[in-house]
Amino acid sequence: MDIIIKVVFPLPTDIYFSYKIDSQYLNDYPLIGRRVLAELGRKKLTGYIIEIEKDTKLENLKYVTELLDEKPILPENLLKLTRWISEYYFCSLGEAIKATLPQGFSPKSLLKIELIRFPNNDELNQIQKRAPKRAELLQYLSKHKAPVTISYLQRELRSNFIASQIEALERDGFIKVHSSINKAIQTKTQKAFIIPEELIKDDTRLKSIFDTLDKLKGKQKDIFLKIYSNHKHTSNPTAQSSLIKDKLFNHNSIKYLIDNGLIEEVEIQVSRISNKKEENLSQTDESLLQLTEEQQTAFQSIEKAIDSEIFRTFLLHGVTGSGKTLVYIHTIKKVLSRNKTALLLVPEISLTPQLIDRFQRIFPDELAVQHSRMSEGERYDNWKSITEGKSKLVIGARSAIFAPLTKIGAIIVDEEHETTYKQDNPNPRYNARDVAIVRGKDENAVVILGSATPSLESMFNAQSGKYELLKIEKRADKAKLPEVQIVNTLVERKNNKLTGSYSLTLIDKIIDRLERKEGVILFLNRRGFASYLFCPDCGNVPMCKYCSVTLTYHKVKNYLRCHYCGYSIEAFRNCPVCGYHGLIEIGAGTQKIEEELISILEQNHQTATIERIDLDSTSRKGSLRKKLYDFYKDKINILIGTQMLAKGLDFDIVTLVGVVNPDSQLFLPNFRASERTFQLITQVSGRAGRTREKPGEVIIQTSSPKSHAIVCSVEGDYYKFYYEEIENRQLASYPPFSRFIVIEFLGSDETKVINQAKIFRNLLPKSLDFAEILGPVSPTIFKIRNNYRQHIIIKDLKVKDASGRKIRNILNKSIEIYNKKYLNKSIKMIVDIDSNRDI
Repeated sequence: MDIIIKVVFPLPTDIYFSYKIDSQYLNDYPLIGRRVLAELGRKKLTGYIIEIEKDTKLENLKYVTELLDEKPILPENLLKLTRWISEYYFCSLGEAIKATLPQGFSPKSLLKIELIRFPNNDELNQIQKRAPKRAELLQYLSKHKAPVTISYLQRELRSNFIASQIEALERDGFIKVHSSINKAIQTKTQKAFIIPEELIKDDTRLKSIFDTLDKLKGKQKDIFLKIYSNHKHTSNPTAQSSLIKDKLFNHNSIKYLIDNGLIEEVEIQVSRISNKKEENLSQTDESLLQLTEEQQTAFQSIEKAIDSEIFRTFLLHGVTGSGKTLVYIHTIKKVLSRNKTALLLVPEISLTPQLIDRFQRIFPDELAVQHSRMSEGERYDNWKSITEGKSKLVIGARSAIFAPLTKIGAIIVDEEHETTYKQDNPNPRYNARDVAIVRGKDENAVVILGSATPSLESMFNAQSGKYELLKIEKRADKAKLPEVQIVNTLVERKNNKLTGSYSLTLIDKIIDRLERKEGVILFLNRRGFASYLFCPDCGNVPMCKYCSVTLTYHKVKNYLRCHYCGYSIEAFRNCPVCGYHGLIEIGAGTQKIEEELISILEQNHQTATIERIDLDSTSRKGSLRKKLYDFYKDKINILIGTQMLAKGLDFDIVTLVGVVNPDSQLFLPNFRASERTFQLITQVSGRAGRTREKPGEVIIQTSSPKSHAIVCSVEGDYYKFYYEEIENRQLASYPPFSRFIVIEFLGSDETKVINQAKIFRNLLPKSLDFAEILGPVSPTIFKIRNNYRQHIIIKDLKVKDASGRKIRNILNKSIEIYNKKYLNKSIKMIVDIDSNRDI
């Protein structure tokens, strides 16, 4: 008898689709949580079974094309979590489920477009007048002899909304749409060889075989001996690649051994996760270190909760260099000893190779690492290792919160204040820190939020008793916090004491460290050479073709680049508007301060090895690790970089940190600008003086020396900053006193975007006693990737709507009416809950 199932797809719709499934697919495992391949319109997509349909009388239902899994790949606990994410973050259940699975995991239709007839001149003129986008699409297709994918056309045309154009051109006979199935990532296998078990156990026959093989001229004996020896030492098959590597592989010799029953050919699974030995950035097995008194007190509180098997959230507030990582290590060891699993989230795994090495040294057999620079195959193999229970500790960035671990004992969120835990695009736009707390509660696990500069939201929750606050106020190893000095760049500039971006004070300190052979870190949170180029004659500034931002000048490769969409052009010295020669470079990026420092050191007869660390200089796989290892080994004297340098670096040699210009961060159009500035300065300053033998020093160059964020970071007084900032937030009804929601409308037609935003605003109540609604307004950057933007901003007051249920009900009703009556497919609407966006 057929079974009717409810399926969701990773699409922005809340509709559940019903399909029939043949009973032959049934086995001992439940259907819910398995994947299917099913037809939806003209495509075949991967969907997820989320319910068994109770109404068995539904008619005219399609059968699923294929049931993709033998058993559920979505355990019940993760399915429950995705339902919460879907409801809280206003995304579909299918989108939430897709986020839990590795990329490339799901087969789907791949649509390709083929130009079968190009219009004549009259037809083309008519199309250009009536539908210019359609004409542009035809022009792109005419450049390609082979069919091209829709995603390629969307990238080239800088628009996601081309479906209607494709339908019209297909209807008019200009193009043909081809559909094929894009296969999912599978387990990688390769050929291998074994000796039959009956031969292994028969010593007399083995001796006879070796005697026979001795008489042969080929490689039969060497191959057989290699396979036999490998079996004796490891009991594993011998991979064909291993024979090739040892120059033993020969088709005729292998065929002889197989035909005579001496070996058998088998398929073995091959891991795509690299086992390549790399330079290790870990100095010791830290699990052997004794906890300080403060560390021990913090760990005992955590240990008590683990032993009691109760959910509890701890905020671990420890100054930089206080040894929070050691508390994490002891927590994980405790959890693993109880036959449970652990999850450690970090802001960006590829930026913290030293942290990975520290855990790899202690947990070599239990650790799985997930990060954005892994291939789809590597991600799949990691996921499989976790689901099979081989990996009991997972370290990864925000998406690792969905790791398919069972029996979780602890979830740790390191540097919990980092904004990178919030997903901006695509759906679901979740905050991994907040999801960690929800998952911890579901799993009855301990959750630890760690930071030297906790977010105001987390500290407020700790102060109000929602979290338990644990403090570590002293550095480990009796090291002292660095001395911090402010240099007022306004005064220095008036007194001619600035050379480029450097004050004489910072220059003297750098030279001093070079003579003492100690490490220096220079921080500027802007990559590139200059913020932009400027024509002093006509005032022209080169702008991005697709975004409302200036193009950043990169001198090393001589191009102007948009840091939002990636658009770039070759840099020019003559103004394209008026022809003036000699454009001025405005502002400074990491490339410029590197060039300036090289010149300054040459003038002072100093030599130094300088390396730059930013997204431009570390794009190649392994390049960041190589630079950090050379710095660790004293092969590099000075590191210059962006916020990549503020995370997870623990090197004894660093005694000087220079913050070149924190002011650009301070004046961003975001209510969190002051908080982020304080956090960045405090974090990067904490890289200096990590041991008592080599005290650290920090120089902060700023034109705003009286700024609250800078004063508190100089004094190292987190609580002074917190209490003043939290008072300002309360007066303005900003988080943590409200829930910040941004509803964004975007599309290529500015007028339509504005109109759709106004329509939706009119669907919302004019006023609410529990929320403030602002807009619609144009954000500071009103166009990104050729899409115009409009924002409606909602401040949902938690004192009157603690759970957010009231505002969710209003939004759900308004969205339902909007989708039924006013939906415009060319305009996208995004609901961003707990938004971190610049306004």
